[in-house]
Amino acid sequence: MAHESFENAEVAELLNRDFVAIKVDREERPDVDRVYMAYVQAMTGHGGWPLSAWLTPELKPFYGGTYFPPEDAHGRHGFKTVLTALAHGWAKEKEKLIAEGERVMEALKAHFAGNSAGTKAESGELNGVAAEAFGRAFQYFHEAFDGGEGGFGGAPKFPRSSNIDLLFRLAAMEGATSVKGREALRMAEQTLSKMAQGGIRDHVGGGFHRYSVDDEWFVPHFEKMLYDQAQIAVNYLDAFRATGREVYAWIARDTLDYMRRDLAAPEGGFFSAEDADSLVTQGGHEKG
Repeated sequence: MAHESFENAEVAELLNRDFVAIKVDREERPDVDRVYMAYVQAMTGHGGWPLSAWLTPELKPFYGGTYFPPEDAHGRHGFKTVLTALAHGWAKEKEKLIAEGERVMEALKAHFAGNSAGTKAESGELNGVAAEAFGRAFQYFHEAFDGGEGGFGGAPKFPRSSNIDLLFRLAAMEGATSVKGREALRMAEQTLSKMAQGGIRDHVGGGFHRYSVDDEWFVPHFEKMLYDQAQIAVNYLDAFRATGREVYAWIARDTLDYMRRDLAAPEGGFFSAEDADSLVTQGGHEKG
């Protein structure tokens, strides 16, 4: 679908006219992917990628599926047909779609209600549940942490900005001088330090590539995502606040400068990514 539909000018016109399109990287946000994948599996009886889900403004799904051809073919509705029908439905029968979103969310809540945290939260023990969840998260990251090169797990290595953010939050809650607080800061700082030294960071052009194909952050996948730059910059600002080391603030500024220079669109807003096929022109970067 990336080439068939998402590079199609007619599809882009429909999406931009009637929808707010959000791309979620399932490698970066498996938690978000899991929720909407559960919905599509429940609705269609199967799942897979690419995954497309249509949501209300409150992020409650009311329609979804996996692969849609660009045009109607072989008894399957094409992506443009689906977009047109959903836009018409939202304009004419919005209440029904909102009600469907509510029904789906209740079904998903029931599906995920078997975990102990949900049971305890309903009984009012929210503080205990939060502490238990943070404890389990810390243990998971501690066991998955690469003590030599930073990061979590082996190749390919992604920045996992949300993981680093959680470690900084955990350190703030536990206290920087506590055992868990010190260890959380160590894991976050070592990861950011290794990333800054490695090839995943563009030392010439600025910004960070999407991931490293090796486990030493050395060989990058040559693609820079807008959301990575934003979240990674926040990680380095958090590192500066926690340690006072100016180098982290400098890397954050360098990353934001790259965004302003190379990802800012002339019409306003930002390009979503700069990929390996982007062309360099005399006036700057032509985005792929």
